[in-house]
Amino acid sequence: MLCLKHWGLNKEDDYYKGNETMGKERLVELIDNTIEVEKNFHTVGGNNSGIPAVDEIHDTAEFQEWLAEVLFELENLPDSKKPGYLFETINILKHSFNGWNDKKDFIEIKGRLAAIKRNINNYYPQEESDKVVFSEKIAKGSVLYTAFEEYVIQKQVGQGGNGTVFQAKNTSNELYAIKVISRNTPREKLNRFRNEIYFCMNHEHKNIVKILDYGAYGDESGYLFYVMPLYDETLRDRIKAGIKAEDSIEIFENILNGLQYAHNQNCFHRDIKPENILFKRGSNQAVIADFGIAHFCEEEIIATVETKKADRLANFQYAAPEQREKGTTVDGRADVYAAGLILNEMFTRKLVAGGNYKRIGEVDEKYDYLDKVFEGLYCQNPNDRLFPVSKILLEIDVRAAEKNANNLKKEEAQKAFVSSNSNVLPVPQVVDLDIEGNELVFTLSGNLPQEWYKILTSESFSHTSCMGYDTHRFSGRNNKVTVGIRVGESDSTIKQIVGYFKSWLPTVTGLYNIRQKQQAEAEFRKQKQAREQEIKRLEDEASLKNMLKDLL
Repeated sequence: MLCLKHWGLNKEDDYYKGNETMGKERLVELIDNTIEVEKNFHTVGGNNSGIPAVDEIHDTAEFQEWLAEVLFELENLPDSKKPGYLFETINILKHSFNGWNDKKDFIEIKGRLAAIKRNINNYYPQEESDKVVFSEKIAKGSVLYTAFEEYVIQKQVGQGGNGTVFQAKNTSNELYAIKVISRNTPREKLNRFRNEIYFCMNHEHKNIVKILDYGAYGDESGYLFYVMPLYDETLRDRIKAGIKAEDSIEIFENILNGLQYAHNQNCFHRDIKPENILFKRGSNQAVIADFGIAHFCEEEIIATVETKKADRLANFQYAAPEQREKGTTVDGRADVYAAGLILNEMFTRKLVAGGNYKRIGEVDEKYDYLDKVFEGLYCQNPNDRLFPVSKILLEIDVRAAEKNANNLKKEEAQKAFVSSNSNVLPVPQVVDLDIEGNELVFTLSGNLPQEWYKILTSESFSHTSCMGYDTHRFSGRNNKVTVGIRVGESDSTIKQIVGYFKSWLPTVTGLYNIRQKQQAEAEFRKQKQAREQEIKRLEDEASLKNMLKDLL
């Protein structure tokens, strides 16, 4: 399976659905989609709860995304094309849907949008086209040539507004992915394509996709293309399958490392999402792909791109708030906002929408410290976000160190000295007696440790015994104790042996418990000292990292 089908170029993919048409056609598509959006209404309250039953939709992710996109399209119409009716509609969309009158508000908006659709041509300039147009189809078996290699097309794996992706094989039978764009594409998109090639060919980082080759196919009305590694899956695939917590941390830090490198080159991706994070099968090394709408510094640009304020460059699900507003500056802080959404989604498998979201700590308490990291990224104001990336990486280390120190303190508080009643071995009882050959066999009420038998046979405790039957003559294992007796031994002597043996049991058991307590206390003191040293080390480390964070 080829992960590049999720590069925002798959017709089944959410990104493609948001980018395959622009402007007028996109707005018509959104208006037509009101029927599906309306299915997200749900009833809140009622059923003797004391709260009146209300039909709500404002808190659903599907509605929020639809609303944001409709607003984007309406607000970015030329002012000369906005009659009063349109301004009123925008105002209702912005200030309604608070939960109490969602049904009424939605009915009014649905009617207004239907009226806008009927008069759609009045709102758009006559010249309006920003779609990739392919004049012919690249068939299976087509050969694409570069300066030193040739690639045979095997199959198409993705199609979208920014090009087509194919799986291809080179002359060494190695598989690659090839992204193709028509020469008939508007100049701005062609320039972005060229800048993407230049950046990814001239910068190498393990967490950024490498463009390996490029070329042209056909005549002046043909295609441009570039060649990249073929990956097996995307982060979207892994989220759907479920990701281990420790793997999520590793993947997130991989994404941050890739972003940090790009940002250090003054390159801002602006479309970070799970579909653009690629993996080889069995590896957690995340690779950031699709720099097609990235911002590059002047040194990295080989073709000038004019970005209009109204350009819709990213998908809305992972777009930062400033990417939804007209005329705002979008930089690396939008990338870390999207990365934060991905962090939470890897643990919860749900995309955050609004303030009522599932927290990482609810899924895995061990990693609840990451909720603080997420909060530092999920800020509506870009100036409030953790940035640059070095601050995020440091924040993760600080929060992890604090979590470890707190865990050790909890263990310290919970682990007290061994009390006189803890781990105390009860005095065993003799439950059976037998003669086997020339041995007297005692069966005890429970298995005893060998340390107990060592005390019994050591003669190191005060006791009384029969002549010739001192404690060193006894041996034992588990719950059996034996002692050899002389042939023809009298019944009275045997009774004395049994009586003395029973009298030893409390003394031996008492000595055993004292020694066990002493050993436990010594071990506890040793562990306590080690824990205190570790706590101090972690607190010192967290303090130092906090200081460094303040310096960034």
